[in-house]
This record gives sequence, structure tokens and C-alpha cells, in this order.
Amino acid sequence: MRFTKTYAFTDEHGETRETVLTTPEFPPALSRSMAIMDSAEYVEPAEVAAMIEGERAVSHALLQTVNSAYYGLHRPVEKVERAVILLGPLTVTGTAMAMELLQLQQHFEGTARRAFIALIRHSAATAFVARHIVNDILRRGKTNEDLAYQHVGEAFAAGMLHDFGKLILLYNQPDVADGLYKPQAGTDESARGIGDLERIHFGCDHVQVGADFATGMKYPDLVTRVIRCHLYPEEHVYDEYAQAVLIRATSAADVLVATLGIGFPYALPPEVCSGHDVWRQLAEFDYADTAPDDLIADARGLEDHIHEFLTIVSSV
Repeated sequence: MRFTKTYAFTDEHGETRETVLTTPEFPPALSRSMAIMDSAEYVEPAEVAAMIEGERAVSHALLQTVNSAYYGLHRPVEKVERAVILLGPLTVTGTAMAMELLQLQQHFEGTARRAFIALIRHSAATAFVARHIVNDILRRGKTNEDLAYQHVGEAFAAGMLHDFGKLILLYNQPDVADGLYKPQAGTDESARGIGDLERIHFGCDHVQVGADFATGMKYPDLVTRVIRCHLYPEEHVYDEYAQAVLIRATSAADVLVATLGIGFPYALPPEVCSGHDVWRQLAEFDYADTAPDDLIADARGLEDHIHEFLTIVSSV
């Protein structure tokens, strides 16, 4: 299903302009993955395994992932269904989503294609870290009736799609967006935030676009909320704990991954990560008796695993 939306705005010269945005033709498997994400709380591993087994590249990547050093299994896993059980159906579905999104690179050319691949790599790395953070909260015994293991998989999907609006902008106006998402050192624009620049050029920013398109395409409500709120999680009111923790996890993962050099549009200096308030929020609301610096150190320890995962996913 394709979705189109028009944004009207007044430019800096006082003239009324319109930006018409539409989605690319997504792979059919991506819609199937999103349907699984938005299904009932329990997803049958066999259903996901059947979906994955029909796609050789995804099956291969899944087995490489479950047998990677991050999971530290004593015996190699050779069956797709067993991998789905061990990783969780929603996490596996999220991994498939990453590979399916990478197939969209055929719609981009030149520097725009490089920008697109950088965006998907950043998103996949953010998904990996967000999943780790939420899973770690559960393993540390966080007891809350609104948080369940299903949210580990949803954290992966939220991380994968948190910059969905940038994908839409890059697809529709590749020349403008590609130039916009590069550092503009030495210019007046360098001091402005990306969102400000997007609103100047397009009349909307990637957060608004991502949330609008996710809503229009009927993506899961929780994923849509993360897209809308991940930049400033402290500024939003949440209906339940699961919303809050997924948004905090995605925000933290987004910042951490960018400071590891897996950034889009570009890497952030380490002090941006250590100084970001989301780590204090995680320590206060989600990790009892854990200092923010310890949370950052734990997340930084994932760097080798992140790069291994990106190598596997990029094999598509």
C-alpha cells in the first residue's frame, strides 16, 4: 500500500509552497512483517518461521544472528524455527524488516543511495541496542504489568523505524535531502537543528512526516508513538509504562549509535551521549540503583556485536 500526503507552508520569502510526499513501493514482505508486529500479543513461532524460510537470504542471516557471539549459545542452531523460538518471533520479524528495507536501495542513485544505506544501517543498529535495553530491563527483574517479553521485539521494530520520516524525505527529494543531511560546517545553517532545516526546506520535519506516514499506513500504534516522541521523551505524557520505556530505549539507542560513528546524517561526539538526559531517565524509571554512566558503559560494550549484526543484515 502506498500513502501520499501534502504539506503546505510559507517559505522564508513569504510565498506559499507545497511539498507532496509519497512512499516508495515497499517489498510485499515488509507489509507482512508489519502485520505480524501489529497482531495479537502472542505470535506463533511456526508462523514466523514459515515466512522466513521462504526467503533464503533472511533465513541465512537469521541463523548467523542467533549463532553470533552476542547470544553465546553452547551449540550452533541449524533450524530456522529453533532460531525463532530462541530470539523471539517479533525480534526475528524485525530483523527481516531491516533486510527488506535495504532492498529499497534500488530506488536511490549516487550519493542518495549512500545516504539511504547509512540511514538503514543507523536504524538497524538503533534497533539492536533498543532491543538490548528493553530485554535487559526484563532480565534485571523489572516488574510491571504493562511490560512483557513481546515488548522486546517491539523495541526492535521501533528502533528500526524511528527515522522513518527521513527515509520518506530522502526518497521524494533526494537531492535536497541528501545535501541537507550533510554537515554544513562554516555556514549559518550549521548551528540550526536538523528539524529546523527540514521545516525550512519541506514545511515539515522528519518526526512529523514519520508519524503521519506510519499512521496513514496503519503501522502499530506503539511504533508510531515512538517515531513521534523519541527525540524528546521527557516532553511527552504516556498512557502506560510500555510506551515510556520503548521511547526512552529508542532515544538512548539512537544517541549511542550515532556517537559510535554509525550515525545519520553524521556521527556525534561522545560527550553528546554522556550528557544526554535520557540516561538519567532510564536510571530513574527503569534501572533501579544503576548510575547513568554504568548504563552508557554497558551499552558501549555492544559495539562489536552491533557491527557483527550490521554485517549480517547487510548481506542482503
